[in-house]
Order: sequence, then C-alpha cells, then structure tokens
Amino acid sequence: MLYIKKEDLLVSLRDLSGIVRMTSFIMLLPIVATFYYAGDTPFFSILESTLAFIIPSIILHVLYEILKRIKPHTESKTKHIMLTVALAWGIIALVGATPFIMRGILNPVDALFESMSGWTTTGFSMIRDIEGTSKDLLLYRGIMQGAGGLGVISLGVMVMFFGGKIGVGYVDMGVQRLKTGIRSTIKEVWKIYLFYIFLGVVLLYIAGMNVFDALNHSMAALATGGFSTHSDIGYYKSFWIESVLVLLMLAGGTSFLLHFKVFNGGLKMLWKNTEIKFMFGLIILSIIVISISIYGRNIPGVDTTSVFDVVWKTTFHVVAGMSTCGFNTIDFGKWPEIAQSILVVLMYIGMMSGSTAGGIRVIRFVILAKSVSYGLRKLILPKSAINIMKVNEMVIGEKELVDVIGYSVLYFLTAIVGSIALMFLGYTSLQSIFTIMSSIGNDGLGVISGTIWYSMPWQGKMIITFFMWIGRIEIYPLLLIVKNVIDRH
Repeated sequence: MLYIKKEDLLVSLRDLSGIVRMTSFIMLLPIVATFYYAGDTPFFSILESTLAFIIPSIILHVLYEILKRIKPHTESKTKHIMLTVALAWGIIALVGATPFIMRGILNPVDALFESMSGWTTTGFSMIRDIEGTSKDLLLYRGIMQGAGGLGVISLGVMVMFFGGKIGVGYVDMGVQRLKTGIRSTIKEVWKIYLFYIFLGVVLLYIAGMNVFDALNHSMAALATGGFSTHSDIGYYKSFWIESVLVLLMLAGGTSFLLHFKVFNGGLKMLWKNTEIKFMFGLIILSIIVISISIYGRNIPGVDTTSVFDVVWKTTFHVVAGMSTCGFNTIDFGKWPEIAQSILVVLMYIGMMSGSTAGGIRVIRFVILAKSVSYGLRKLILPKSAINIMKVNEMVIGEKELVDVIGYSVLYFLTAIVGSIALMFLGYTSLQSIFTIMSSIGNDGLGVISGTIWYSMPWQGKMIITFFMWIGRIEIYPLLLIVKNVIDRH
C-alpha cells in the first residue's frame, strides 16, 4: 500500500491528465479582461499581453496530450489520489507562476509564491501595489482561488468515495453520498458552488462594490482564499460589504455535502450536525474572549470605546481566520498577543470537512475533544462496560481515533518544524508560528507586514510556499513520497 511502483505513478499521471486539461482552459479566462480593460492600448500590445495566459495554457495542454496516452490497467485507489493531488497542486502552481513573470511584476520566486498562494486558496501576496496591477492579472488571481476552491471540494468528494487514512475527518461524517457515482456527485456540488459565487456577486454589488471587484471577492471569499483587488477589505469601509463576505466565508467553510442536503429539504440536518455546532460554538467563544482582550486598548483601526466596533471587527477576523480565508480590514499584527494566539488555534482547527477551508477540520477537533471523556471512561468504568464514542450518530472506533490523533499531532509537529525554520531567518517566535500556521492552514492572515514582509529573504518565501503546498495536499501525500525516496536509497 505504502510503496509507489511504476504502475502507481502511471495511474496518478493518467488521473492528472484531466486536471491539467481543465486548468489549461481556465488559464485563458483572464483574456476577457485583457481585451475589455484595454482602453486605447494598441491592438498588437493587447495580443502581446494575452501571451502571458496563452503560453501557460499551451504548456498545460501539451502536458495533457502527453499524459492522456498513458493507459495503466489499475484503477485509482487512495495512494493514487494522494500522489495525484501532490503532483497537481505542484505542477499547476509552477506553470501558474508564468503570467506574473511574463508581465514583469514579480521575480520567479515571488511569482511561484503568488501562484501557490492562489491555487491553494491561501491568500498571501507578494504584490506591493495591488491597485496598480492590471485588471486581467487581478482577475487571474481571483480565478486561481475560485478554481482552487473547486479542486478542494472535488478532492473531498473523491476521498469520501475511496476512503483511506486521509479520508478520516476529511469529509462530513454522517453525510451520505449525494448520488451513486463520483462524477454526478461532484457535478452537483459544483452547481452549488457556482450558484453561491453568482449570489455573492449580486449581494456585493448591491452592497456597493463594482461588478469586477464583486466577482473577485465572491470567488475569494467562497473559496476561503483571501485575495483582494485592494490592499485589504478595509478599503471599502462598508459594514454591508463585510457582512456579505462573512456570510460567504461561512458558506465556504461549511461542508458542501451539507449544503446539498439543505437545498434538498434537509434543513434540520444543520441543527443536528455535531461539527457545525462545535464550529459556531468556537466562533462565538473566540469573539467574546478577543473582544474583551482589545476593548479599551489602543488598537489601530478599531474604535475600542465602541462595543459594536470591537465586536464586529473581532467577528470579521475570527471568521476570516477560522474559515482560513485570510481577509482583513486592519493590520492584525497590531492586536494583542492573546488575540493573535487565539487566531493561531482557530487556524489550526479550521472549519468543516468537505468545505474549502484548511486546518485539521472541526470534525477532527470534535473527535479529539470527545476522546478525552472517552479515555476517562475507559479508565474508570469496568472492562465489561460498553464504552463507545459517537459523532453525528457514527461510531468512532479505535482505528479512526488513532488516525485522527496521529494526523492532528503530525500537523502540529510539521508546523513547529516550519516555525523553527523561520526563526533561523530572524523572525520572532510569534511571527514564525503565526505565519507557518497560516501557511499550512492555507489561511493568509499574517502578523508580518509592510517592508518586513516584502523584503523577506527568498529562503523564507520558499519555506512558506512549501508549507502552503503541504497544507493543501494534507501532509500524507508528502510523507508517502518521502518514505519511498528514503526506502529506495
């Protein structure tokens, strides 16, 4: 199971072919903005600008033509999904850096950083002048996150069907398959996702955004990505825009399988679902604690004498942090350490399985929390006593519990290693832990800002890029690859 043979690699490359083919078409979408916002630009200059999207599209299509000729006889299994996921996000991010390099706005390292941040729906950015960036590149950033969010949901559905270790806590436990067949299931989920993007555009437009900004922010919020067409959401100074974004972030952080059930008359499932109860419980508790911690203090961008402003600013950033979206309205690096520490915990947990959010997922946190009382009962009760642990009416066995604990500990230890690596570059412990937790959780909130952020050494950028990648592929695929490399040597 754990060994990658030649046949396994061929299966993964075959499955990768369909992904790169779809991405090759997605790469062409920003060309619409290239022409629409060209103004008086000479026609041949416009055509030259489109090459930034045409060339990576051609590269991906050529790769598809090569991969589609691979005809292995083995059907896809869990380890093939793991390997395909690792290859897909790595290759697409690499090719996806091309537009930024060809336009000359980012060097290769920064371009890879920006691309990985976009496709993994993280939200970190190395572009200093967002407002001065061309519209087609801004649209490309939004499309990266929108498509990346679709990829995360599709992965969740695939894991639901194929199972395996990465499936424990990845999809919504207790939610049954939507339809027989993985293709029809994914199509149904995609329809809901695209409907929410359209609804988000309409609501943001009504709230005061122009159509272009509304489209970009709707994709970024639902994908829990965090890219904006401005330096931050505070640019709009609008409670209504922020309210719509909070709703979209919550929608993106909720299982799309649960969305489907609600659309089909299963509204009662919302109140019965243990994961969603825990999620909102954590959000409310965090809002209360952080609001108390900043009330009356001198916090830039927050009227700390106003209970409403304190609670609302806290609410926005708690939802942005836990949904791993990363939108911000103010410089969060100026908040007290207790508030930043709580955000680190929320980024570690993330939101629901089967959603676009990152982190370990709330379902794993629920299992960890319930395992405490489960362990105590095992110690206290006689061996003959019946002692079971349930989540959403589903019995969690010893094997599932070990898998969840193992993944959660592995996730934390991996983040510690990355944090130590950043500390070696001169960043404080809080800056390092917060940044790596934000990277591996595909969050995008940061406490390093301004010149310090943009002047980060290339080693730091590559460390963050690497952790954005392993956070999106959920660590296990990397371990599978590393194990095989070590065994072969």
